[in-house]
Amino acid sequence: MSPSPGRPTLDGVRFDRAALTGGDLREAAALRIASGLEGMKGATIGTAQLFDLAPALAQHVGLAVRDN
Repeated sequence: MSPSPGRPTLDGVRFDRAALTGGDLREAAALRIASGLEGMKGATIGTAQLFDLAPALAQHVGLAVRDN
């Protein structure tokens, strides 16, 4: 997803020691988390942001994603 004008982009953010329970990140134009995905537990994101995070989430839980 490309950033939208006027909306913050969380690119390369580290949530290593964060506790975002109840946090709402839907206003962010993009989410590309460098580390600390566990710190996002309980936060609210939008569908497009979920697609931004999908590769990192898959790696975090040990999923192998292959198309063939």
